[in-house]
Amino acid sequence: MKKVKPQLFVRWFDRQFDSNTGSEYFDEFLKRLEHFPALLKKLLKNCPTEVSTRKMGGKWSVNENLGHLILLEDLWRTRFRDIREEKSDMSPADLNNTATDQSSFNNMLIDELIKNLVSERHKNNCNASKNE
Repeated sequence: MKKVKPQLFVRWFDRQFDSNTGSEYFDEFLKRLEHFPALLKKLLKNCPTEVSTRKMGGKWSVNENLGHLILLEDLWRTRFRDIREEKSDMSPADLNNTATDQSSFNNMLIDELIKNLVSERHKNNCNASKNE
């Protein structure tokens, strides 16, 4: 598998993605997705709630970013299915991020959010292995 070249900070909608990625990369994608919550837990284990819930410059807090990742898991499942079915267009995403903005992720603890992310990621792994 080709390596992803690290980028300096680039706004999300300014990023460029290789759209020629096929289902042969599922195992690598799933591996990365599976290991990410453990990395988050390690990085955020000593992060005080007043820091993880702080919004700076009108941007999402750490908790809200983590909640956003949880909400995106369903989109991952849908997009994996799109790739598997060789659809010419990917299923649409909510580019306004309405669900993230309307959720109360700042009322949750980091550990609770990470557990939810692990649970959602587990569904992706189960779903992918059932459909191979």
